[in-house]
Amino acid sequence: MPDITKRYRQAKELANTLFDDIEPDKYNFKRLFEQLEFDEEIIFNDLISLKSTRTKVKKHLIYLCERLDNEYVIPGLIEYMSRFYMDRPQNKSTMAGLAAKLLISFTWTNQYNGHLGTGRSINAILTAHECCTLFALLEQVILIWEFEDLGTVTFTSKGRIENARFQYLQLSFNKQGPHEYKVLDDAMQYVWQDENIWVHLHAIISGFAPKDGKVFGDSFLSEIPASQTRFWNRFWSLMQLYFLALRGLNGRTEEFFSLCIIPQGIILSPTNPGGTMQQDIFDSFWQPDWHKEKLTKEYVILQNMIIDRPMVRITMTENLFGTSIVLLQDSVNFLLEKFLHSGAGDRLYEKYFSGPFETRVLEMLRQYGYICGEVTMQGQWRKKDQPEHLRSTKKMPGQIDVLAISKEKHICLLADCKMLYFPNNTSARKNLRSKFSDDDSEGFYSKLRKKQNWLDNCAPNPANGLEIIPLLITHRHIPLPITNRGLVLSIEELEHYLKVGIHPKDWICGGWNA
Repeated sequence: MPDITKRYRQAKELANTLFDDIEPDKYNFKRLFEQLEFDEEIIFNDLISLKSTRTKVKKHLIYLCERLDNEYVIPGLIEYMSRFYMDRPQNKSTMAGLAAKLLISFTWTNQYNGHLGTGRSINAILTAHECCTLFALLEQVILIWEFEDLGTVTFTSKGRIENARFQYLQLSFNKQGPHEYKVLDDAMQYVWQDENIWVHLHAIISGFAPKDGKVFGDSFLSEIPASQTRFWNRFWSLMQLYFLALRGLNGRTEEFFSLCIIPQGIILSPTNPGGTMQQDIFDSFWQPDWHKEKLTKEYVILQNMIIDRPMVRITMTENLFGTSIVLLQDSVNFLLEKFLHSGAGDRLYEKYFSGPFETRVLEMLRQYGYICGEVTMQGQWRKKDQPEHLRSTKKMPGQIDVLAISKEKHICLLADCKMLYFPNNTSARKNLRSKFSDDDSEGFYSKLRKKQNWLDNCAPNPANGLEIIPLLITHRHIPLPITNRGLVLSIEELEHYLKVGIHPKDWICGGWNA
């Protein structure tokens, strides 16, 4: 019989020590720089040298992790990470938790590769955690540099990264829009606060979903059809594990967000097991083949491994798995986010994301005195108080998200709104840049020109006598190529220009930094 009590005690002791020794907003790489034979400062002037250093740091990280006792270290890291994310003040960095995730990923290799590490010293664990932190920071700089040449970036042994532009863009890239949070939060209240969530999910996967589809209120979950079996089966399997974790706490309410160890014997299968459902349960557990493949992937895959699969085998000999309520909740959130951004379809996306974003832009412009509204495919300009039908001799080329006029400024803004999500690999980054560059691969600028031409041939023409400024408005700031094809502003930039009263003729792409 496995001594689970001893493992809980060891994990808690290690986590407490990590909390004592790790300061979330302060990095100290002195010990690590000495091991890697770096100077007190590393100065990068190009992407090639940065990637070379990243490779060296990753190799050293693998070396450090091979020497750790994974059966001792991983439970303690799950305990530390789970409590860290629950206790972290909103103004504190998440880097310490992210480094713990990465350390779990690299240390777990010892489960199957024959490297029976014995290292349990706190110095060895802290050094490996520091190496994960440095690796993550280097990866973040690389991601941003691939969008925008940062010039010179300096890493110091005292943990400073000296480049103001990186500091700003790092915040921008990591920030999720307030509306995105609201959409997920609205759905989450039905997941975590509804005592009947288990009944609802079981009905859906059994083919008996309520016909009105309102078991999840007005959230987007109510509009996902039961025919999306892959989504609902995955959702069901994660919630199954969540309830097992609750049971595994055995009433330890004071440690609700701490490590939970689950023996293999109590992991349940569905009432009517099927191939797809069994696979979804299986896909929540770390497996050697899956792990080997993921370790070769890009950084964004590495940092999400424990969220993608929240059940981590912590010992090969006793069939014990480590997780936590926090990990399982994050995993459900991760599932919902992925579905919204890749599987929801145009209708749901329009209703819950792009539509509300366009509304936000219109409300902001009205606040600063613009008469504005969208123009439908039927040519109706939906001003707030007095819709107006616009007739043109040209065929309507597509809906205009924002048509805003200011007679005081003698300006007409003709804008399309674009929701941008941070591209997680090199191919996606190149694709995004080509959309906004002179290549105009998605026809963003050419469509704006066609819409302007349509407007020029309208009678009545609300822009008559006004200067028309076509632009694209994005929901977050991502550095994009400067082009003569058109103006691109993030909603933050737009709000800044409106607040300080800069005339639209003087707006420039990338002309504002927070």
